[in-house]
Amino acid sequence: RAAGDICAKAVVAEYRQSAQRDVMRLVVSDAPMFTVAEPVVATSSQRQPLPQRREGFTQKAMVGGQTIYLRTGEYADHRLGEIFIDTPKQPEGVRTMMQQFAIAVSVALQHGVPLDAFVDAFTRTQFDPAGTVQGSDHVETASSMLDYVFKELAANYEVKAAPVAAAVSLEVNNA
Repeated sequence: RAAGDICAKAVVAEYRQSAQRDVMRLVVSDAPMFTVAEPVVATSSQRQPLPQRREGFTQKAMVGGQTIYLRTGEYADHRLGEIFIDTPKQPEGVRTMMQQFAIAVSVALQHGVPLDAFVDAFTRTQFDPAGTVQGSDHVETASSMLDYVFKELAANYEVKAAPVAAAVSLEVNNA
């Protein structure tokens, strides 16, 4: 029994030493452990309500064999104002988190946070399901459902926003 205790204590001591070496390696490393994104400031402290009847689209796709529905709501000028995400084959907890995430994004959009900020933050996120995307004309592969959602939104709304921005810059130059 004493030999077993000594052996166990030696294993624990070695584990602690190796863990300390790993921590020291992380601290000494020159590479940053994470990057800090620039803060995004909403352009309005007031929530801009969406019209009662609004345009938008519903997209059904499959990411890595799992079905996802993306629904959007637009302002009269075709800016994105809300999104809904439904993942019917996912566990209830995942479905609820995706729906609540969509509500948070929608509220931020209605307060003026630009879609570009979300596209930059959430494309390239990696978690399952991932893989080939079926049912989308714009996105061929996705590293997660969030990656798919924001690639799809970028393809549909950044293109729509470009002519509006060009018209505004023409007005400024002519004034």
